[in-house]
Amino acid sequence: MGWVGSKEELSFLTKEIFENSNDDLKGYAISSLRQIWYKNKRLKKAILKIYYKILESERPELIDATTIVCVQEILQRKFGIIESKYGEISGNINLAKSKAKKALEKELI
Repeated sequence: MGWVGSKEELSFLTKEIFENSNDDLKGYAISSLRQIWYKNKRLKKAILKIYYKILESERPELIDATTIVCVQEILQRKFGIIESKYGEISGNINLAKSKAKKALEKELI
């Protein structure tokens, strides 16, 4: 859905992120938002708001890590984690989460 998605899919993907019980599907929805951003840069602020909401809530580390990787890419900043070309994420997630939240707060003000 990400590569062909548009503004209309943001609410559907957000619902999946916050209501679906499957963490893998949540992760795919999170990365789909990044793909939509690639296609439509005007949705940057709306997508970053969703990412901020994710990081504000209590989520499994995998969800936080996926979100942070996407935020890094959109903001073109590094918060201390790395995504391999195979999608494996490494680094200090808790430290990166704190940095990402601060960056998002500045971006969204």
